Amino acid sequence: MSMNENVILEKNENYWDAENVSLQKVTFRYVLDQATALTAYESGEVDGVASIP
Repeated sequence: MSMNENVILEKNENYWDAENVSLQKVTFRYVLDQATALTAYESGEVDGVASIP
């Protein structure tokens, strides 16, 4: 994996309690530049960031 790539986790329908898992997919996007990450967060492009300076 390289920086500026995504990791996508998808719901496992075979999970023992899958009917109570509401998310179908979670995408983790790695952004090296903090200013770019902050802009993406402020614009609503992403729902959260690991840290903001």
